[in-house]
Amino acid sequence: MLPGVKPWFPAGSNYEFEFGVTTADKGISRLDSFRSPVQLTLKFGELGEQGSLNDLLGIYFFNDPLKKWEYVSGRTDTAKQEISADLNHFSRYTVFAYDKTYADVPADH
Repeated sequence: MLPGVKPWFPAGSNYEFEFGVTTADKGISRLDSFRSPVQLTLKFGELGEQGSLNDLLGIYFFNDPLKKWEYVSGRTDTAKQEISADLNHFSRYTVFAYDKTYADVPADH
C-alpha cells in the first residue's frame, strides 16, 4: 500500500482513523468529516541516507476511490521529529518525503 520507491520515501507509520457511535437500533453511525479542522500530529522516523529530505515531508491520506495517496499538508518540527496538519475528515494517513525530479529542471536548481 505504501509506494516506497522514488519519489516516495516513507517516513512514518500508516494510521487509519475512524469514529462512530452506536445508534438506538444497534447500528453504527460514522462521522466522516468535521465542521472545523482538527490537528493531527504524527511522529516521523529517520530517513537515513535521505535525511536531506526532511524539508520535503508531508502528511498524506489514502484516497480509496482513486487508490492513491494525496497530499494534505505538513508543518514539521525536526527537533521533536513531528509533523502536523489540519484535517477535515477521517481517513488513512501517513508521512512521506516526496522527492520529485523533472527532466526539464536541472538537479542543482
